[in-house]
Amino acid sequence: MAEHYGVSYLSSGELLRDEVARATPTGTLIVEELERGELVDDSIVSAVVFDNLSQADGGFVLDGFPRTVQQARVTEHWTVDRGLPLDAAVELLVPREELVNRIRRRAVDTPRSDDALRTVLYRLDRYDQESNDLLSFYRERGILITVDGTGDVDEVTERIQNHIDRVLDPSKNNSEAR
Repeated sequence: MAEHYGVSYLSSGELLRDEVARATPTGTLIVEELERGELVDDSIVSAVVFDNLSQADGGFVLDGFPRTVQQARVTEHWTVDRGLPLDAAVELLVPREELVNRIRRRAVDTPRSDDALRTVLYRLDRYDQESNDLLSFYRERGILITVDGTGDVDEVTERIQNHIDRVLDPSKNNSEAR
């Protein structure tokens, strides 16, 4: 997505794992939470993301952040203050069994400590418990896009791009409605 739109891509998971790998002071604070599959404290993950986001030039795609309403509120303030309000928040709908299978396949190719089945199931349970409020937050702002996340990467990417294109160019909504 980021490449398609020529913007920066930031994965909160990658950023946090990088902090741990570099053994930064922040990394030492988050290593145990990541291995247990816990969400990292809002203030810590927000600081890491915004530090990296402040280095981005222009637009951006955030992956895995925000995950809580508190993070979403802070993100909203941060982006609006910089004249970069969010255009969309994308929710991918994927059956739980498919998510587990995808993570299992990923674990074979690029094993991570947080890909253990027990940790994965715990993270999915936490997401299910906490996502409704976050989705409502973005739905109320009129920027939530829900996309079928099943199928191969190209199919899902095309679905997302079709939605994002309509957000970025509202005239596409009118021409498609005719």
